[in-house]
Amino acid sequence: MARKVNPQLSKVRTRQRAHAKLRFKQRFDLQLNRDQIHEVEQQITKGQAIFVEAKKQNLKNFLVGVDGKLIAVGYDSSTHRVVTALPNEYVAELPPEDVAIARLLLVPDAAQPA
Repeated sequence: MARKVNPQLSKVRTRQRAHAKLRFKQRFDLQLNRDQIHEVEQQITKGQAIFVEAKKQNLKNFLVGVDGKLIAVGYDSSTHRVVTALPNEYVAELPPEDVAIARLLLVPDAAQPA
């Protein structure tokens, strides 16, 4: 028997996805649709993203590759949603060796000379 969807949780998840789409557009000029954001969420759940830190109990930051760019995102593990795209200043404050490794693993095309 299928479970009923909690309407409150559904509203939260919808707002989280809308906020993430807004931040991707504002900070990286990327117009992502729900399928593309779902792909980012799948990267995280499948272990294809680099864990950075846990800000709160359910909020974790990850580095992911999106359209050839290395982007830090906030992920809510209770709703399984990307909730925000963090600014480049956040990535700049991370240890450089961690960022270099993440760039090689997640954005291999950017690491190769043109």
